[in-house]
Amino acid sequence: MIDKGVFTTRFKQLCKLKKKTQAEIAESLGISINGLKHYMRKTNNSFPPVEYLDLMAKEFDVDIAYLIGEIDVPKHSMLTISNTTGLNSKDKDMNIRAETAK
Repeated sequence: MIDKGVFTTRFKQLCKLKKKTQAEIAESLGISINGLKHYMRKTNNSFPPVEYLDLMAKEFDVDIAYLIGEIDVPKHSMLTISNTTGLNSKDKDMNIRAETAK
């Protein structure tokens, strides 16, 4: 289960790290500062909609999974994802098919 406390802690840490105010983040999301604060309240167990999480992650240059506490690495590279999951990138998959067809 996703921990809301991890999300709010990471959000605040990333704001400091990237030197962004909550007002600036709210503006980039297209919502009011009060709207953003609603999602940050400890008494509110709901997360922002995934569209907002995606915009936040892009603003902070991290993966959504990091922002919500599913992973502890801020950003995965395609190589890391490929090595971790065993999934191939499109180019690698095409190269394997080409080798197999020979």
